[in-house]
Amino acid sequence: MAVRQGEVLKENLFLFLLKKPLKKFKPQNNWLYLIGTHKNSAVLNYFNFSFSGNWCWQLKEIIDLNFMRKFSFSEQNDMNKKIYNLNNFKDDTPKMYCQGCGSKVSKNTLINFLSNQNNNKELSDSTEIKFEQNAVLQTIDHIKLFKSINPYDFGIISYLHSQNDILSAGGSVHSLSVSIGVPFSENLVESFYLEYFMRGIQIEASKDDAYLAAGHSYQTEEPAVTITMNGSIKQKSKKYLANEGNLIYLSKPLGTGYLLAAYFQNSQLLSISDFEKLLRYLKTSNDSAAKSGFSYGSQLMTDISGFGLASHLGDICQSSNLSAQINLKNEILINNKLEILKNYESSGYKNNHLSSFDSIDIKENHPLIKIIFDPQTNGPTINGY
Repeated sequence: MAVRQGEVLKENLFLFLLKKPLKKFKPQNNWLYLIGTHKNSAVLNYFNFSFSGNWCWQLKEIIDLNFMRKFSFSEQNDMNKKIYNLNNFKDDTPKMYCQGCGSKVSKNTLINFLSNQNNNKELSDSTEIKFEQNAVLQTIDHIKLFKSINPYDFGIISYLHSQNDILSAGGSVHSLSVSIGVPFSENLVESFYLEYFMRGIQIEASKDDAYLAAGHSYQTEEPAVTITMNGSIKQKSKKYLANEGNLIYLSKPLGTGYLLAAYFQNSQLLSISDFEKLLRYLKTSNDSAAKSGFSYGSQLMTDISGFGLASHLGDICQSSNLSAQINLKNEILINNKLEILKNYESSGYKNNHLSSFDSIDIKENHPLIKIIFDPQTNGPTINGY
């Protein structure tokens, strides 16, 4: 009954938001029971009739497989989704959206969000930032919203992706400015994206005791988060400080690029538990790994991001006039299903391959060769000791 009620429940959630009458659901009184008992056998019950045996199992397989085919999206990149208008009225007239300064979110949405914040409630034009040091770290990152990722999780991922640049430079996050791009929308939808992007960012910023210095918001067809992050320098960390004999450590495994590509293409090779594991790594900070590395005297750290392992490790080697040797094993992967790595690539893979392949000495048929060119979102840090 949960399956059959699910469709009605989905409709009622949106009807509730629209303050419209809800649909009623009345479950049937009797239905066909088919329960697997052991290999190739099942029990069937319908009203007062009961049977068991192999034919019951075959009937169960037929019914189950026909049901599951309804949810198959093999070789189909885009699912047709029902669009709900959460506003009080529906206007089918095509709109021309301003792409200049008028593309900002509505002032009411912004004020409603800022009213719950502890800083900059007066909508000041800029914020004074005070540092104890003369030199500070600063980085900027722009990341577009992944399809089907909720805005709160994406806010967390955006912050951590930007945080890596500060950590690998030997710093800690001091303050940040955020630019939020929300979908063209009004009222509930607009405020939903703005609020949950920011909630994800703020929960991570609070762990660093960092404060939001400034912000900007706008409407766009490609929702995204841009973060300018300021950091205080805590340790000395430069790419040219690698020494001969240093060991190379990764703070976590690789694979976010091709695994997200498989997810976006609805690959049947990627299970729900596989995706949950991927999301956990996307939402895992490298802060503890960075602090641990510096506490043991490391002066060399960088993060693996969009250019992949080969490029970022190559930068260290080039800056230090050294070469590096890495042993590629399955343990380096988030997901050890090599068939996914073989069949899927991030859109940035080819550029990474072209820019770094000439500096790599590796067998062309190595089963893990593609992972060294795989772009990483909130990837691991490289520590050298």
